[in-house]
Amino acid sequence: MEDDHILLPPTGSTGQQARNSCSRGTAYTVFSLLGVLLLAGQAVTVYFVYQHDNQITKLTKNTQQLKLDSLTSSISKNVQRSGPKMAIANVMPLALNEPEFLQMESKLTNSTEDQVKRLLLRENPTRTFPQLKSNFLENMGNLKIRMAYNEWKEFETWMHKWLIFQIAQKQNTEEKGIAGHTEAPV
Repeated sequence: MEDDHILLPPTGSTGQQARNSCSRGTAYTVFSLLGVLLLAGQAVTVYFVYQHDNQITKLTKNTQQLKLDSLTSSISKNVQRSGPKMAIANVMPLALNEPEFLQMESKLTNSTEDQVKRLLLRENPTRTFPQLKSNFLENMGNLKIRMAYNEWKEFETWMHKWLIFQIAQKQNTEEKGIAGHTEAPV
């Protein structure tokens, strides 16, 4: 009967232990290699981040310097631009000395209307003012015909705002007048 039994190696045999110890040794080696590679990767990452940080710092300084240079050059350009404007402004009085302007200037008085005309003519000596000698409605009709559509619409908007301003002023003075009349008899 002994021959009928197949001999099986015991479950705790030395071959399996050798295989397990080999697997464990390989696993430890693999995990050790992975750990070393991770540490080396971290070290390389830190090195490159440090290098890029230095480059970013240099770029930031260069950018700030370029912005400062740009600002100073734009300021100096504005100063240079104001030079020719002054030269043009110095030429403008020559335009103001033309006979037409001098004739217009001699007609102007010290009224508000004339002061505004004088101011506008100094800004632009080629500006002309229409002669409005009819009644209000005819003058407005003539203006509407002479002006471009967009200019007329802007003028109408301005008139509307001016009218509201005038109405507000009149109401304010009427209220003062009413308050003044009620206080006087008392």
